[in-house]
Amino acid sequence: MGLLDDVFRWCRDERANLEHQRSKLERGETITGEMRGGQAHDTTPDTLARVRTQIEELDALLARHARHGDRFHRVIGKFGSGPI
Repeated sequence: MGLLDDVFRWCRDERANLEHQRSKLERGETITGEMRGGQAHDTTPDTLARVRTQIEELDALLARHARHGDRFHRVIGKFGSGPI
């Protein structure tokens, strides 16, 4: 397995972790907050939005890899696996 395969495996794993976080946030099993001026403020909606955005970004990367992965591997294979 090459470095690119490792990166995309990490993307899939990270997406699964984020999906788990999203699910817990949406069900209210997890909440987030911060202290501002000595008072606690719920930041769960912001956290949920951030997690959703991260999932969308990973989905886009994974879709791009699915469309171009084979072509990329053929091109890289011509040059070997040495340092870039």
